[in-house]
Amino acid sequence: MSLTIFTTVSNMLVITQTTGRTRHYGSTLLKEGKFAPSGDGLSVDVTVGGEVISIPYGDVQVNVSRATTLSQALTLLNSIFGV
Repeated sequence: MSLTIFTTVSNMLVITQTTGRTRHYGSTLLKEGKFAPSGDGLSVDVTVGGEVISIPYGDVQVNVSRATTLSQALTLLNSIFGV
């Protein structure tokens, strides 16, 4: 899989992958976004706007911080989607 970078700009979520297309989600969809570890613990399933993206935990990056463990990936994603 490719590196997946999550950033927020003016309450808009931007998901950029090193391969594939960049996705933009407005503030309402950002608030409804969710994530969970996969059953095998090797990736994280992120749901935004009805789309599910399965990302290996080592390919999760939020702003400039990249995860090296599943726990770090969940913590980083919580900084985007958490309350």
